[in-house]
This record gives sequence, structure tokens and C-alpha cells, in this order.
Amino acid sequence: MIPVPPAIQRIPWKLIAILAGITGFGLLVLYSAAGGNWSPWAWQQGVRFLVFLGVALVIGRFPLRIFEDFAYIGYIGILILLIAVELLGFVGGGSQRWLNLGFMNLQPSELMKVAIVIALARFYAQLPPGNTRTFTALWPALVMIGFPAALVMLLPFAWAPRRGTAGGWSVWRKLRQTVGVTVFALFAALVGYLGWLQPWAV
Repeated sequence: MIPVPPAIQRIPWKLIAILAGITGFGLLVLYSAAGGNWSPWAWQQGVRFLVFLGVALVIGRFPLRIFEDFAYIGYIGILILLIAVELLGFVGGGSQRWLNLGFMNLQPSELMKVAIVIALARFYAQLPPGNTRTFTALWPALVMIGFPAALVMLLPFAWAPRRGTAGGWSVWRKLRQTVGVTVFALFAALVGYLGWLQPWAV
């Protein structure tokens, strides 16, 4: 039997298989939508999946300390990108959420979803156990969630007057979704503060 290196064994192959299956189904949909052609959508999507899967595997090899050290820096950097979208972004899908980097179009609001989780994990890891039942444990989470959410909510408002009737309804639908996600995130933070964090304060 050929020995398998430990680094290969630690790769979550079952999770990758599930992701590959979902991606494969999506590629078939794009293939069908293009009239039985791999271009222009299916081929590009497949390449993106392979590239970013490789990036994810590489990132998974990083020491946890790196994420702890750069949690706040990454959050602030992506927050700056959200502000840049307000100033330099272009309209796509009914709202101004995209930055043109030349080689790709970047949507910082998607990156912020990950950055918030990492930054909050870093904050609560640093928080002394005795402070978990105080308001000190809650208000930073509300600020870290609320500020980028407010920026994302501001973008549809900024472009709504420039859209037609159909576009206006699309903007309002996205706005309602954003408000719903924001309210859910704030509610989850409050529940975590009152429930999950409470036993650790003993």
C-alpha cells in the first residue's frame, strides 16, 4: 500500500466532494443555458472554482495565529473597499456594489461576510471571561456588523433614483433582503450574548 502523506489525509475530501457535486450541477445549468456550449459561462465558472479551491486549500494550511493577527486588519481593509465602492464602484445587477480591478470585478460585500466572522471570533477570544455578561461584550459586535451593513444598505439608495420602475423594484427587494440579514445578524449576536456566552462568565 502506498503511504498517504499526513497533509493529504487532513484535507476534508468529503466536503470537497460535496462542493464539487454542487459546482458540477451549476456547470451543467450554465452549459444548458448557453445552448450546449461550455463558453462563455460554464468554462469560466469551472476555472474559477478550481482556482479558488486551490486558494482555499492553501489558506487552510496557514497557522491559526495568522488569522488572529490579521483579523482586524482584514476587516478594516475590506471596510475601506466598501467605502471605495461608494465612490468608485459601478452598477451591476441593479446596484452599485462592484469594483473593477482590471482582471476581475470584485464585490467587497461578499468578502465582508467572512471578515466579520473572523473579526468577531478574534474579539471574543480576547474578551476576558468576566466581561461576557456586560455590555462590553455586545456593542463592539453591533458596531462591526452594523457599520458595513449600513454601507451596503446605502448603495441601493444612492442608485435607486437613476433606475427605471423595474430596476427600482429590484433595488427595493435587495434592500429588504439586506435589512432582513442585518436584523437577523444583530438578533443572533444578542442571543449569543444572552445564551451561549453566559455560561462562560461563571
